[in-house]
Amino acid sequence: MKFVDWLEQRFGRFAIPNLVTYIVFGQAAFWVLGLVQPDALSFLFFDPGLIARGEWWRVVSFVLIPPEMNVFFLFFALYFLYLVGQGVERAWGSFRLNLFYLLGVAAHALVGFTFGGGITPDYLNLALFLVFGTLYPDFEVLFFFVIPLKMRWLAILDAGFMVLSVLGAGMVYRFCSLFSLADYLLFFGPELWALMRLRQQVMQNRVEFEAAKEAAVVRAPPKVCCQCGRGHEQGADIRLCTCPACSPEGKYWCTEHLGPHLAPAPRDAQAPPPAAEPAQPAPRPSRKPSSRPGRPAKKPRAPRA
Repeated sequence: MKFVDWLEQRFGRFAIPNLVTYIVFGQAAFWVLGLVQPDALSFLFFDPGLIARGEWWRVVSFVLIPPEMNVFFLFFALYFLYLVGQGVERAWGSFRLNLFYLLGVAAHALVGFTFGGGITPDYLNLALFLVFGTLYPDFEVLFFFVIPLKMRWLAILDAGFMVLSVLGAGMVYRFCSLFSLADYLLFFGPELWALMRLRQQVMQNRVEFEAAKEAAVVRAPPKVCCQCGRGHEQGADIRLCTCPACSPEGKYWCTEHLGPHLAPAPRDAQAPPPAAEPAQPAPRPSRKPSSRPGRPAKKPRAPRA
């Protein structure tokens, strides 16, 4: 979001790092303080009348109200809230997390002023949990310390619970849940819309691809004998021959004509006719010395002693 980026450039230095960690320790501290002094939690409640009298801290102090549960489940609830806060801040940064939480607090305060108080940070934390499930959908948690569940399914259950709260809870919880969902959509609405359009485009491309694939399928030629034209429908046993006499792709023959086609040719037909021997040239007559007419022949010399 360009507007959020602009706000971060202008006011990013005022962000509180580890905000959710401070809230977790604050809830744990007030839970212990509530065991010692039960009236201590009354200073955290959102009360428009007391705020008008000057107790202004009640506008934001309701986020420190701990959940009502025993120490065992409280430990895991606060630890999970700490884990969620650290994960969201690691992905978003401190400023975006502060902005998200501040908008949620402002929306809850508006509901409290409208309906006279009675607000808690439960739906604000559920919205933060939904953000974590969107950012880390493949993160696994052990449900009841045994069943591994991915965050995407827990986020879907969380979103379903918030939608049911909008439809059927009291006015205070209805609007708290509605504003928490609006806070979530303010940050993830454009991305979810783009993702929906992308999936729709992918499905449309897949349908078009399958249609084009079916249209481009070339049906194989029928397997019939190239000699008599019979096929399997006529009861012929068709075989593919890839001998040198057939085409490189081979030809289909029925067994009746395949045998004669592959039978060796007769020996007389196979033997080529003998090649005619080339005619030998006539021998040239040798020249013998002849005496010329008119001249006597020379006598041979006698050997020397």
